[in-house]
Amino acid sequence: AKSAPRTTRFLISGENGTGKELVAHMTHSHSQFSSGPFVAVNCAALPSELVESELFGHTAGAFTGASKARKGKFLEADKGTIFLDEISEMPQEAQAKILRAIETKTIMPVGSDKEQKIECNIIAASNKDLLRLVAENKFREDLLYRLNVVKFEIPPLRERKDDIILLAEYFLQHFANETKSAVKRLTPEAKLYLEAFDYPGNIRELKNLMERINIYCDNENITREDITEILPYVPKIQITNLKDAVSEFEKKQIEASINRHNGNISKTAKELGLERSHLYKKMKKLGIE
Repeated sequence: AKSAPRTTRFLISGENGTGKELVAHMTHSHSQFSSGPFVAVNCAALPSELVESELFGHTAGAFTGASKARKGKFLEADKGTIFLDEISEMPQEAQAKILRAIETKTIMPVGSDKEQKIECNIIAASNKDLLRLVAENKFREDLLYRLNVVKFEIPPLRERKDDIILLAEYFLQHFANETKSAVKRLTPEAKLYLEAFDYPGNIRELKNLMERINIYCDNENITREDITEILPYVPKIQITNLKDAVSEFEKKQIEASINRHNGNISKTAKELGLERSHLYKKMKKLGIE
């Protein structure tokens, strides 16, 4: 938030569902163009033949089907913010045009020979490693450096276990307000159950789960059983008491860390803050091979 008023270019990285657009909105709201429009563009959904027209607009008759002039997303975002989500999917030719727009603060609609001035925040986001794409000649290095003035890296939810219940309760409040219903409360065992998941879909998956709880659960106090009933696709975690819940949670954390380090026990122990001998004992106790 501190950097938002001081620059106009931002890069947000993180897995799908981690909340990149939410961070973009927050950045916009703290920027020098906070009173202007926020225009979101899903770069992955743009047809390759229409990318330039969508971004920079076109004149009437510029191509077949262009019966009237169109402003384009950059002009729509003038004095505001343009959010280029999944920018890694942008064709290289369009990347060059975006680079020029950043450097000159002008755009040229398709079919026009006149440049138009623009001034706005440019926030780009990607769920891919852009440096690796640069090395593979799939993303322009000069554009990456132009965008990467302020970078936000959003960790996946599985690495932010302390945030799970805070977010869950926030979403329950949000959906209760939206549907004008009583706010559902999570019991201690339900909280432990939620914290045991890895959430491959990240915040988006957790938000969806809280919405389902708000819709389908009649009880005001939500139990573990309430959650399992609306999540038949999630493997059931057999928890009968607090000790079992803690053991299940530890097992999931250790297994996830082992997977991240491709079976390297030394790196796993270091990440978990354990001695290797202690980790081996825990693995044996929890039945981790």
